[in-house]
Amino acid sequence: MEPVSLAVDFPRWRARTSRHPVPAPADALLDATLVRSDLRAPRAPSIPTGLPPLDALLEGGFPRGQLGELVGPRTSGRTRVLLGALAGAMGGGGWAALVDGTDSLDPDSAAALGVPLGRLLWIRCGGEPAVAWRAADVLVQSGGFELVAVDLGDLPPWILGRTPLAVYVRLQRAVERVATALVVAGPRRVAGSLAAVAVALAPRAVHWGPGGPGLLAGLETEARLIRSRTRAPGAAVRLAWTALAPDAPSRAVAGMRRTAARHAVR
Repeated sequence: MEPVSLAVDFPRWRARTSRHPVPAPADALLDATLVRSDLRAPRAPSIPTGLPPLDALLEGGFPRGQLGELVGPRTSGRTRVLLGALAGAMGGGGWAALVDGTDSLDPDSAAALGVPLGRLLWIRCGGEPAVAWRAADVLVQSGGFELVAVDLGDLPPWILGRTPLAVYVRLQRAVERVATALVVAGPRRVAGSLAAVAVALAPRAVHWGPGGPGLLAGLETEARLIRSRTRAPGAAVRLAWTALAPDAPSRAVAGMRRTAARHAVR
């Protein structure tokens, strides 16, 4: 039997406990699953995405102990990059957590990209950003995860804009005290200057299979560094993936001076 990630439906659990209170902390369900990090071996300074050109742009990947942002519209490769970062985070046997703001994760696609579901804590938030931020706060402060990823899906700007700035300040201060990487993915930036690094993805071309639209053959997107505390922003790389078959390789292309690297995609 294939391993299945531990999934927590946060809004429903909160509703049940409010009707039937028990003498336990508000975050008891999450706290029982958290993996403490005090006995873990030293970790690499960043979390790779599995795409060499993008990792080079990020100087190794998303940095630990800092807040990073990954923004882009649909068909920009945002979910693919986020899943790649989760796979990279757990490559050494550690745990990662995905705070799924819109309950949009496809476990089969995640597994096909190398995400070990048995070590992934999946928090479903039912489209409620406030629930997502609370879950992220608990997970980051535990310090037991290689990566805490917050996927805001395609929530509209007027909903994302309701989150107080204090939420991001709290998360940024919390992640600085642990060896965890925190990545927020969504259609637009939300953390502003509190993010140590931010990457914007933009679709450049969609290639269809023979016969026209219907069978996706490939996708090209541009990844641009729009914020960094260690280097000037503005640099960009081109990424391309082919998807003619479930096990077809993809290529990350960074231009004439970089060698295309192949990766399994679905």
